[in-house]
Amino acid sequence: MNTLIAVILGAVPVYLTYTRYARRIDRNVVQSDRKRATPATLYIDGVDFMPTNWNILLGYPYFGCIGSSFIPPESFFLVDCLLETLSSHRH
Repeated sequence: MNTLIAVILGAVPVYLTYTRYARRIDRNVVQSDRKRATPATLYIDGVDFMPTNWNILLGYPYFGCIGSSFIPPESFFLVDCLLETLSSHRH
C-alpha cells in the first residue's frame, strides 16, 4: 500500500507539470490555431502533399519499429514445431 501511495504522489506532479508545460509550448512556441489551414490542405499537389487514410498514417511508425527489430529464423522453427505438436495431440 505504501508503494502505491508513493507512485501516485510521484505520478500526479509529473502529469500536472507535463500538461502545463505542453500547454505553454503549444501557446507560446507552436501557436497552433484550428482555424488556420495546414500546408497539406493548401498545397494538395499529389506529390508532396496528398490526402491519406488514418490507418495508413498511423501504421508507418508501427511498421518502422517492427522492421528495424531482428526476429531470428529459429523462432519460426520453434513456432512451427509447437503448432505441429499441438495438432498431433488432437488426433
